[in-house]
Amino acid sequence: MKAASIDERRIVALRPLSRILIRGLVAFAVGTTPIFLTAYWLTIPTGLWPAVVAFHLGLVGTALVAIVALMQTKIQLTSDGVSERGYLGRVTRIPRTRVSDALLLQIFDSHSTETRPHLFLTGDAGELRLRMRGHFWSLEQMEEVVRHLGVQAATPPKAITLAELRESAPQLLYWFERW
Repeated sequence: MKAASIDERRIVALRPLSRILIRGLVAFAVGTTPIFLTAYWLTIPTGLWPAVVAFHLGLVGTALVAIVALMQTKIQLTSDGVSERGYLGRVTRIPRTRVSDALLLQIFDSHSTETRPHLFLTGDAGELRLRMRGHFWSLEQMEEVVRHLGVQAATPPKAITLAELRESAPQLLYWFERW
């Protein structure tokens, strides 16, 4: 019995896919390196290079803050439910008793034939409690959350578009996706 109580208190942390960080760093390097090389090349002879260095350091500092925020983003599976720490630092705790349904959809990417999984956890009144997007979370992580909460995930047989989801269940989408 003692082992079961220890296991119940164990907290499992799920982190966003590492490819997001890698792609972001590559995009940052590819996007800024040629610009700053050119800026340094043009401003060193004129003596304006300290302003470029200051701007460059400010941009790198901003990127570091974004990296730290991404690295702190997580979903924790706790003994009483789920806790989400979002990208902007907001922590939302969702007790098991507040989750009544799980919907696991395959949604087409914009202007593509590829799909990504999306998990929607809802309450008794159909209000959204948690959304896990396939851009950030793996299907295995979504299934782990569903297993942990002990709810049955409804999984429609065919993929849908974001527009179809907007028409059928707009309450599941973020405010900017409802337009």
